[in-house]
Amino acid sequence: MNTSKTKLIVLWLSAIALSGCQHTHKEVPVANYPTRPRLMTEASVYVPIPPDGHFKKDLVVDSGKLTAVIVRDAFAKYVKRAYIGRRIESFDGSLKTAQDNNCRYLVYATVVLWENHSTEFSGRTDKVEIKIEVADSVSGEILHATTLRGRSRLFTGGGDSPQDLLQEPIQSYAASLFQIVHVPSALQ
Repeated sequence: MNTSKTKLIVLWLSAIALSGCQHTHKEVPVANYPTRPRLMTEASVYVPIPPDGHFKKDLVVDSGKLTAVIVRDAFAKYVKRAYIGRRIESFDGSLKTAQDNNCRYLVYATVVLWENHSTEFSGRTDKVEIKIEVADSVSGEILHATTLRGRSRLFTGGGDSPQDLLQEPIQSYAASLFQIVHVPSALQ
């Protein structure tokens, strides 16, 4: 085999191997909410615990709580206060809880898909899909809704899980909803 073909094959195989080493994330905005609102940083946010997700017919215990913690932590970086619920609540129930606790925004997550595989042994990747709705708790109006999807890399050293796939896309999503304006200290 000639040298250029060998180099091309090695380069091609390296590209395939490296592409299997990255987690992938995708955001799919819900059609009715194409424009992102700019949320106020001086507000408070309420994040209820969503029902646990399912994998096939099995309940994935604590997937709802793990999701709520990740969502709360992501939004907490941008608002005065971010609260997490103590129990699983419906959208309407959590809207009332947000109102009762003077939270301006409700961030309601729904676990759509939660697949945790032993990827290193099975060759099947972990997958997660979360729908997030951001509502104004005063009016009850949904301001924005999106679906975040994540897929683990194919070649893992073990220990990856669906919640690991949520951190980055949820943090990016939360950041995109806030327009941080830095005021020079001389103008304050």
